[in-house]
Amino acid sequence: MTEVKKLVLGALQVNTYIAIASDTKEAVVVDPSDSPKRIIAALEECGATLKAILLTHGHFDHTGAAGELKMFTGAPIYVHSHDAVMLNDMNRSYASMLPQAFHPCEADVLVKEGDVIAFGALRLTVMETPGHSGGSVIYVCDNVIFSGDTLFAGSVGRTDGWSGDAAVQAQSLAKIKALQGDYRVLPGHGGETTLLREKRENPFMIDDLYEL
Repeated sequence: MTEVKKLVLGALQVNTYIAIASDTKEAVVVDPSDSPKRIIAALEECGATLKAILLTHGHFDHTGAAGELKMFTGAPIYVHSHDAVMLNDMNRSYASMLPQAFHPCEADVLVKEGDVIAFGALRLTVMETPGHSGGSVIYVCDNVIFSGDTLFAGSVGRTDGWSGDAAVQAQSLAKIKALQGDYRVLPGHGGETTLLREKRENPFMIDDLYEL
């Protein structure tokens, strides 16, 4: 069983998740938004060692602490190749929209569909889900989906930013909808939900075609 700890960080209240292997206490951080010292303190509280920094996409509010976490811990940064350019680009990453410091960083590992990131009993499978951005991905771990801004409780991420595409997003949602069984869905913003609930109630999941 994988332990998951949630921190809500940054001006845009991003959900940053720490997933910890039950056997080795090796951990990954998904979307480190802000406050690297808080993230490190949470890791220490759990007795966990950070092995990887996983980004669901390249928007600044999900990557703000990635560079400092890498510097403090040596953990590499994982992101899809299509979004790697955003990590040091204020305009493409939305960072220019808010009057706060931008913390650029560089990717170490470029993920793609079907990649498995494993540390001890912790195994996360990459699923490409472009739409919110060209390189949006979700990470599937046991019965948990770290959905970033691809899928929220009752909604989905906007598609009007750089490399966003509503039609492509619809295809990604159909791909997620095709997953069998139920999952905890841990999104980038807001409360958690389940895949079955979203299949029943989320208008973007119910209809195969939609307009934003």
